[in-house]
Amino acid sequence: FAFVSIAWVETSKFDISGTVYSDEVSTVIDCSTLPLNISVYVDDEFAGGGWCTASDGTYTVSNVYAVLGDKTTAIEETIYIDGHTEKAATFTRDDAVTNLTGIDLIQNRVILRQDDSGPITNSDIAHADSAEDSDLQFTVTSGALSVTSGSKLIVETGDTFTPGGNVTTDSLEVKGTFSPTSNTVTLNGVGTSSTCTDAPGTVMPFCINGGTFNASTSTVNFIAVAATATMIENTTYNVLQVDATSDSTAAVTFTLHGDTTVTSVLTIGNSGSTNTDILDGGVNTITLSGSGTPFDITSKGSFTPNFSTVNYTGSSGTTVLLTTYYNLGIYPGANSINHTLG
Repeated sequence: FAFVSIAWVETSKFDISGTVYSDEVSTVIDCSTLPLNISVYVDDEFAGGGWCTASDGTYTVSNVYAVLGDKTTAIEETIYIDGHTEKAATFTRDDAVTNLTGIDLIQNRVILRQDDSGPITNSDIAHADSAEDSDLQFTVTSGALSVTSGSKLIVETGDTFTPGGNVTTDSLEVKGTFSPTSNTVTLNGVGTSSTCTDAPGTVMPFCINGGTFNASTSTVNFIAVAATATMIENTTYNVLQVDATSDSTAAVTFTLHGDTTVTSVLTIGNSGSTNTDILDGGVNTITLSGSGTPFDITSKGSFTPNFSTVNYTGSSGTTVLLTTYYNLGIYPGANSINHTLG
């Protein structure tokens, strides 16, 4: 007698629907004049496709196929515009049992959302990236996420992105919670608009839109690869770097959106760069709560105090950088304060 072993694999079919927009202010793409192919990956497998053909930009991808098996973690879905000059992608995690609605696509945006308890990680996103289809505007290599130039990364409202690796993007909008832990966030974009829904290249590269940024022990580096005035979001950073990567691009003036706290080190410029980058303090208060040397201006960096206040509040021995200040505050509580003269 021959015995045949049959393995039953649990599968699921479900529908995904949403609307395709050209911007974040609800301007829909009229798919009756510009039909768009919408593709779906589940984990790292192509799982279905459909078309947006409606004038109101709505679409439905029916019978998306997922193999559940004995999977105990979430199913990852990547939904995107496939085969067109228009680029948009939305990543989500869920249980792949019920239909997904409201999975919107916004041109030149990569949206991260979750329909489970989360959080979203780079490892999740890596299941389907540009290695699977060049129409996807992001790549995960060795655990690090890079978003294609010209696209904005959005952490959706109520959702949590804990990347577990470095993140590089022109523009980052935080509507949910962003917790980079000990990793580096590199922001290549330019822009001065504090309207977080504005397009990449117009909006300031890091924009907190009602969300939460947990700095932890992370490093945030604003690079600004073009010689365009760029605004830095006012929040609490651990390590804040103002174009601290060596480059040969033209000098950039960075301004602060408001009062800013740095709990470790604020660095301006990179000594290996060709041109000098500038941080303009404006009328804001910069609080440096780190000890040791919390403020570093390299030979290719410059600080314009304007009408700003710089407060040193370190809890142990602190070196106060010799530079020009408008208002300088040195607060007791440190065991010793050393003034560096040159």
